[in-house]
Amino acid sequence: MSMNLRAKREMGEALLLPDLTSAEAARLLLISLRHALQGL
Repeated sequence: MSMNLRAKREMGEALLLPDLTSAEAARLLLISLRHALQGL
């Protein structure tokens, strides 16, 4: 059940962007996780 590379990259970018608030980062994380689950 490994996540696809695009989702990993999106999460990495979300975590690396310093101007994101924690709420925005959490929203992007949930979106990326949902996309990863759809790709299974």
